[in-house]
Amino acid sequence: MDKDDLPDFTQLISCKDLPNITLQNIHPIHSMKVFMSEPKNANASIAELIQRQEVSAEQCRKVLKVIKERLVLKMATMQELKKYLLDLHSEIKKPGAGTRFVTNQEKVKLHFLDETEIREVELSDAVERCNIKLSSLYCEILALDSDMGSVAYLERVAQINIDFIMDWHKTQKQKKTGEIHSTGEVFKNTV
Repeated sequence: MDKDDLPDFTQLISCKDLPNITLQNIHPIHSMKVFMSEPKNANASIAELIQRQEVSAEQCRKVLKVIKERLVLKMATMQELKKYLLDLHSEIKKPGAGTRFVTNQEKVKLHFLDETEIREVELSDAVERCNIKLSSLYCEILALDSDMGSVAYLERVAQINIDFIMDWHKTQKQKKTGEIHSTGEVFKNTV
């Protein structure tokens, strides 16, 4: 599979409003010959090649942490909103609720955990806003979950690349000191 055929996992759905979160598009190394022929890798030491992959993996771990924090907040907001709706439902079921909310137009306080503003709105507006917020939260949670999968994939590719580079380097060292048998055993050149 060519690099151009691979999907771009760097465009995170949930982080469009966070310009400081960017990811490198990390591709799996399929051939060290091709990888080493790239200009940025041609004269690099093994330590430099590994360091670049480690930096990419660490960047992914930091982004994963940010996404997880946002996901926890959105999940907590959704749970709080569900509790609020249940409380609102119990208020509606109480005797005299029709008089309070329809005739007297009593307002209810509406506050979402992920927002700073507290509003006082009519009951019908509160229910409508809660439904809209639930839909919005559900979409945000799906986007965050999708992004976590993409970033975890990139982090794992970087880790596999590190292992691939180290294995390749180890094999090259073995080739210089001895001959590698087809079963993988190393035999010293005696001739």
